[in-house]
Amino acid sequence: MPSYRLISADGEDLGSLRAPAPAWREGDRIHRGNGGDLVVVRFVDAEPGDDVNGYLVVEPASAD
Repeated sequence: MPSYRLISADGEDLGSLRAPAPAWREGDRIHRGNGGDLVVVRFVDAEPGDDVNGYLVVEPASAD
């Protein structure tokens, strides 16, 4: 299963995420249960040799 690193918009490392989603896009929502949902604002490809498939820059979802 692919692994991603979650990074806040201000650069804080929020930990890892393992998810079967093949392609993350801006606006995709990550449901974290009690941790509050996150919205993807940017996907950054991993560099060769990185231990993840990519980096998801995220921000807290609005409470709509």
